[in-house]
Amino acid sequence: MSIESIMARLIELLDKKAALMERLYWMTLEQKSFIKSESIDSFMNEMKKRQLAMDEIDQIDSEFYKLYIDVKTSMGIASLEYADIQKYPQLETLQQKVQSVMEMTRKLQELDEENKSEVSEKLEKVKEDMKQLQAQKSAASKISKGYASKYNHAQGVFIDNKK
Repeated sequence: MSIESIMARLIELLDKKAALMERLYWMTLEQKSFIKSESIDSFMNEMKKRQLAMDEIDQIDSEFYKLYIDVKTSMGIASLEYADIQKYPQLETLQQKVQSVMEMTRKLQELDEENKSEVSEKLEKVKEDMKQLQAQKSAASKISKGYASKYNHAQGVFIDNKK
């Protein structure tokens, strides 16, 4: 495989990754709305879709890395930063696409952090509600046990109001 064809494939992989990252970003925004509306089923379904997209990105990354190593080895350099852009004009496009993907990754991480924070807040609220419910249940149990022990000896009485 020629260096030019490897770089063309690298660019193609970056285009695919950028499209998947964009889709992942919109999925994450949708998750944010599910968090706000407390729609757990929709949130979980979106998580499954996101995982599939992330798996695809992992496959692309794996292939990209192998080809990146191949092109560096073919050029005899340690990094593509040292390659001659005059000799390989595709390098400029490749670098721009890498920057674009890195920017999308940064935006996605920020959004994920926001979602993670909101989910943590909701979870803490649920934990607090559970503690209060447990305390109420415990108090009700103590009251009913107290009532039962106080009137344990009393028998039921039937009062007939008929004459």
